[in-house]
Amino acid sequence: MVAGIVEFGENQQVRAALNDLRDMFGQYIEQVTTDPSQLEINKRLYFEMCIGNIALFNTSTFPVDKGVQILQQNLKRVLELF
Repeated sequence: MVAGIVEFGENQQVRAALNDLRDMFGQYIEQVTTDPSQLEINKRLYFEMCIGNIALFNTSTFPVDKGVQILQQNLKRVLELF
């Protein structure tokens, strides 16, 4: 997925899909951000964490349940920052 974003990031459809994904995540992050001055950076951090975890799942050799555990731990860490 990440390689596809890099390769086709200039494609209008890819950009539109990424913007829609950012908007969707942004709605949730707005609800949990306690400091409004940190909203935009929180949105970026969360989005990048999600993309990074997707890349991790696609390149890892560990079992799915281990991947889910890692994702849950990462989500908890990131959301505690907000």
